[in-house]
Amino acid sequence: MKTLQREHTVKTFQSSLMDQYFGGMRMGVFDIETMGIVAEKSPMILAGLLTPLDEERVRITQYFAEKPGDEAAIIGALRRHFQEIDYLVTYNGRQFDVPYLRKRAKLLGLAPFRYNLSNLDLYMLIKGYSEVSFFLKNIKQKTVEAYVGFADDRRDTISGVESIFLYESFQQCQDAELRDILANRILLHNHDDLLQLYRLLPIIRQLDFHKGINMLGFPVLGENGWPYLSVTRARAVGREFEISGQYNGPEFSYVSYDTFLHYYSCEFYDDGDFVFKIPVERHKGNSFIRLSLYFDDFSDLKRYPGFANGFMLVSRGLEPCHMDSSMFAQKFLRDFMQKNICPLASMYPL
Repeated sequence: MKTLQREHTVKTFQSSLMDQYFGGMRMGVFDIETMGIVAEKSPMILAGLLTPLDEERVRITQYFAEKPGDEAAIIGALRRHFQEIDYLVTYNGRQFDVPYLRKRAKLLGLAPFRYNLSNLDLYMLIKGYSEVSFFLKNIKQKTVEAYVGFADDRRDTISGVESIFLYESFQQCQDAELRDILANRILLHNHDDLLQLYRLLPIIRQLDFHKGINMLGFPVLGENGWPYLSVTRARAVGREFEISGQYNGPEFSYVSYDTFLHYYSCEFYDDGDFVFKIPVERHKGNSFIRLSLYFDDFSDLKRYPGFANGFMLVSRGLEPCHMDSSMFAQKFLRDFMQKNICPLASMYPL
């Protein structure tokens, strides 16, 4: 396996919108290159991660398979690298890159790739929560780059399909100089995908971002021994408000039932899933949560439109209040972790 690192000067996108969900967290822009779209038949040949270093610099790290046996080494390198980031930014990574990586680890007989990092998938956000997709011919990454005016920043000229043929030529080539040329073209394609995706982050201002995040999920950092949580659901379901998703780290089991001491139930399962169920109060078809049952101080929630007289509105009829639901869930989980010690703290002491 060949590892390459490059640093670039790129101004960081500053946004209070991003800070609401990802403030203080470490980003990793992630993209892979493969020999096809079917994991059972096609190996992964390259993986790249872009990580911001400060407000003006980023580092791109690429792991390239120079020979077939290097794929396992790439997966091992990603295990280590994923420990240094808190959430992913991808382009269709929820449906392709991350599932593909997990399948390849399993097919190679490696330990399961259980890094349940929250995934800010710009492709899915643009597709489902913006009007951009209605007037572009498609929402391929390069098309969106042209739409926002970043097309000229890309030096790469090949497609993902072309990189497959280039890699086949690379594998068969005996000339060292020509091999470097072929490898560099594949690396440049992945490199520019990462850098351009990072530059695309301002497009969130053209999305229904709060709805998209509420529907697709957001991260909550672990504390007091609790693991990092990747929330995938935070909304009213019948007479309950459900917060569920996956946790990141060693598997464990934990159950807490609704009692007179706390008005919720929760369960952490040994397959990596978790769920909290919180009762809601109903009035004229709308769902509310009485905040005093959960927080000593909820003044920070007063600025949201769903707050009224100590209650948080989490749905109007069947329509979820996306931002209010996410902000309540975020505060609830942080408060839960601060007030309760995770059993992991005794199982895996620092």
